Amino acid sequence: MTKFEDAELCVLFEELNEHVDLEAVMLIGAKCRDIHQLRYRDTLPARTTEDVDLALAVDGWKPFETLRELFPSKSNAWQKLTIGSLPVDVVPFGTVERPPGTVASGKGWEMNVAGFQEVFDAREFFSLSNGMKIGIPTVPGFAALKLHAWLDRHSGGVFKDATDLALVLAWYEAEDEFLWDNFDEVEDEDLIGETDRMAAAVLGRKVRQLLGPSAAAFLADRFEEETNSELDRFAENLTVQGERPLPFRRRRQQVSDLVGALTPAQD
Repeated sequence: MTKFEDAELCVLFEELNEHVDLEAVMLIGAKCRDIHQLRYRDTLPARTTEDVDLALAVDGWKPFETLRELFPSKSNAWQKLTIGSLPVDVVPFGTVERPPGTVASGKGWEMNVAGFQEVFDAREFFSLSNGMKIGIPTVPGFAALKLHAWLDRHSGGVFKDATDLALVLAWYEAEDEFLWDNFDEVEDEDLIGETDRMAAAVLGRKVRQLLGPSAAAFLADRFEEETNSELDRFAENLTVQGERPLPFRRRRQQVSDLVGALTPAQD
């Protein structure tokens, strides 16, 4: 079985621990995905990266500004740091959001952080090999952030978030007991036995439960604003190397099932 190699993360979090409260830090992005992947599969995903993505819960700008001063990056991007040899993206969120769900640099640069607080509040903890425990999103939390990221980035030609969501769907589809135990909550008898679509409906339901009514409604509303061609684009990219390939029609149904489950069923 493949072991999660965390030597660089150990060094990174040991360094961070000198300057910020690690209780406020959450590992997101590809490294979080890889941790979850090894709970469902024996190998890492085909697409990997050395970049590290972190979310930082802050009550004011000082912790984030301190990190920027200590670990400057050659990149001009406002949220990028270099810690040791690692490129690190840090997403601040919390009381600095103006308006809620948005952080801005004051220089015209803005980032969507909708859902970050809810995902952070529901985070789980992962033990590194050095004994440190770090916060990571749960699988539904990871999916929630990826759904927002897809909506933020696909118009610019960035499609990797759909690939990561396809991986999450594959994890759920392969977990028969989990899938059937949770499917009765979805209340859609038409999907019974169609495990690919069941996985999408269950994931949408789990995301909705994690986010809560307001944040889930905001995410659902964002998808309501997508055109059919944009939803088709989501389905076209909802595929991942190393997992069972699905025809476009099935992937398009998964998109509808996932997005539909973000809204409570009406009696």
